[in-house]
Amino acid sequence: MATTTLDDSAPAHQAAVEPAPARRRWQYALYAIPVAVLELGAWTHRWVTEDAFIYFRVVDNVFAGNGPVFNGSERVEAATGTLWTALLVAGRLLFGWLLPIEWIAVVFGLVLTGLAVLAAQTGAAHLHRPRGQRGLFWPAGIVVAVLLPPMWWFATSGLESSLELAWIAGGFWALARRLRTTEKPMPQSPWWLSVLIGLGPLVRPNLAIFTVVYFAALWWTSGGRWRDRGVSLLWATAVPAAWQIFRMGFYGAIVPNTAIAKSAGSANWSQGWGYLVDFVEPYWLAVPLVLLSILAALVPAGRTEGRRSRIVVTLAPVAGALLSFVYVLRLGGDFMHARFLLPAVFAAVLPISVVPISVLPIVDGRAWRGALSIVCLVALLGWGSAASRASLPYAREISLRGIADERGFWQRAAGDDTPVTLADFAGSFLVTDARKHLAEARAIGPDAVVYDLGGEQGSAQSPAGRGTFLAYRNIGVYGVAAGREVTVVDPHGLSDPLAARLELTSSRERPGHEKNLPSVWILARYAAPKEDDSRALRSARRALGCGELADVLAAANDRLSPGRFLRNLGGAVRRTRVVLPADPAAAEARFCDTQS
Repeated sequence: MATTTLDDSAPAHQAAVEPAPARRRWQYALYAIPVAVLELGAWTHRWVTEDAFIYFRVVDNVFAGNGPVFNGSERVEAATGTLWTALLVAGRLLFGWLLPIEWIAVVFGLVLTGLAVLAAQTGAAHLHRPRGQRGLFWPAGIVVAVLLPPMWWFATSGLESSLELAWIAGGFWALARRLRTTEKPMPQSPWWLSVLIGLGPLVRPNLAIFTVVYFAALWWTSGGRWRDRGVSLLWATAVPAAWQIFRMGFYGAIVPNTAIAKSAGSANWSQGWGYLVDFVEPYWLAVPLVLLSILAALVPAGRTEGRRSRIVVTLAPVAGALLSFVYVLRLGGDFMHARFLLPAVFAAVLPISVVPISVLPIVDGRAWRGALSIVCLVALLGWGSAASRASLPYAREISLRGIADERGFWQRAAGDDTPVTLADFAGSFLVTDARKHLAEARAIGPDAVVYDLGGEQGSAQSPAGRGTFLAYRNIGVYGVAAGREVTVVDPHGLSDPLAARLELTSSRERPGHEKNLPSVWILARYAAPKEDDSRALRSARRALGCGELADVLAAANDRLSPGRFLRNLGGAVRRTRVVLPADPAAAEARFCDTQS
């Protein structure tokens, strides 16, 4: 039986603070304004990034019966967002007859982003209403979210960004709506809320931070016996645990291949600081931080009943945002401008997305408080108007820090202001190079290897019956354009088990592009042996068949039988930790000479 915490009971004033029907209609209209602003900004800036086509190729392989893989011949988890992949699969199943997968991703992004903004506002209203606040709730912190240009860009990018925002806001809304002003005890958390909070790591692995914080807030505000809390923990972990078992058995690793490729466990603080500055400076983000802090201080405290629970729910997204900021800074950020910091910014403003401000500048009988609140709101709108028109100093290019105006870069490459489908990228170097490399492979025969790594280009014959292998530095649009029948090798490691485990050099470089698999490893793995092969090539080929390195490849390439699944499961931790030296001689010594 659920019990109440000391602070969760309150007099029955619920009916007194509920808005009248007319006021409720006005409130819905106010909620709709930020949603409409963000949707309009997202639609007018619609596009799909090159990396999103990695998801699209994975979805194509799912429908081909190969499972959630990038190359049909190899079990590698190249899609970071598990639930986003599942949504795209469901979207193609339901709407594939009507829309191509690129437009399904755009529509889903728009819908999820709109739901995120709506959940943020209604969640904040639930948070404030038990305080006894009357009147309308006015948009405040949500202004920061809807007027930041990167929020528009990534709403339709085809990546999991919109799902991240919807999950963060949905969790906050679900926690806030449970706050009461009645004498009834706080109910034990429903199973669906525990499941929702537990889905964070499947939206994106780093959202495990928010999952832990949200679940701690859920426990605090629910009360109940420890057995009840244990049951809620089981509900929260059921789906992620099931997927983790599948991941380890199917892919043979404990994290997505993208996390291994980006060395998510290592630190790059200096690059992370540069990533933060790159985001803060163009939009003068210190201004809304000050204004929202003042507004938060001006919101009346209201009743004392249930205050502790309100504080916990208020601090939950803020704590998650701070921890997420630290994680992104430690990781070194991303090569896409603002992308990794948007969820943290969005979470930080959730408790003050809307604020209870009277139509007249009088709050609690103090004119100065209401007047200052209105000044802050007007100033916030002024900031938002300026920030929405801000531009990056490296528009359509890559900054000296290696951070890209990703949307502008691909607009220029595609020659289209709103590139969405593969056809929109037809004039880009990605599609042109895919066609050129396919022609080179066909000239060699049905079994060929062609590689273009920027500084290294070449081709070779592959063993009979192996098929065509193309190695290229961008695998999204290129991979879809090349076709599912071709194995596309990623030298940066997002979809390749060898490149992902490449040993980092002493100096850190552009996030997501720090590992570059030398061509000798590509030839050793895919080209037919020749008598005049170099010593380095022979060393690389021998290393591929030795010890832990051979085990990594077997986990990804052997036929998936029950025995193989169990072996993958048992060795997943060990395989995830394997590090490949770039020098074949060093790799041969590490993996072969140490064998008994």
